[in-house]
Formats: sequence, structure tokens, C-alpha cells
Amino acid sequence: MLNKPEAMRRLEQIVHPLVREEEEAFLERARAAGRRMVMMDIPLLFETGGDRRMDVSVVVTADADIQRQRVLARPEMTAERFQAIFGKADAGRRKSGGAPTFWSIPALEWNPRSAACARS
Repeated sequence: MLNKPEAMRRLEQIVHPLVREEEEAFLERARAAGRRMVMMDIPLLFETGGDRRMDVSVVVTADADIQRQRVLARPEMTAERFQAIFGKADAGRRKSGGAPTFWSIPALEWNPRSAACARS
């Protein structure tokens, strides 16, 4: 899919609305439970424009070499697939214009991810 932009776009047109529905249901459950704030882990948040729905966005990241090592350790991951995914995510970080707070961490034994906060 990564090398087939049209197929990827069609897949995203199917998947993204379903993910958005689940996000809205999650927020509604949080509201009903009286939560004033929630934390969401959303891959490609900036690339999909999801950051516009957030009150605060925080990106926690690791050095590119560490990210590469971790991702390439996954089953069936190739250097080509990693580069396609990493390039897409990196473009989104550049597009964010520095709006989120970026935290860079040293090499740790856990897998850092992007996270976003939204009022419930």
C-alpha cells in the first residue's frame, strides 16, 4: 500500500471515518464519566489534521537512529517500508509548524509515541 498512493488514499477514506467514530465514542464515554481531560495516542495526528481537534498536542520522540532500530525490529518490517512510513510522519511534524510541544528523550527501553490531549 505504501507504494500505491491511490490504493492508500482509498483505504484511508474507509478507515479514517471509522477511527474518528471510535474517537468520538471514547470522548463521549469520558464526558459521561465526568472526565475533564483525556490523553489520546494517535499515529499520524498531524498528517491527518487531527491536531486541529486537540487543545494541546505533545510529541514525545526519540533519535531517528533509535526509531529506526525499534521499527526494523518489528516482524515483516523492511527498510523500504520504514522509510515510507517515517517520511510521511516526518512531513507531518514539519507541517505542524512547531505548534505542539516536542520532548526528545534519550534511548530508553520503551517505545515512545505521539500523544495528544483534548477536553472531553
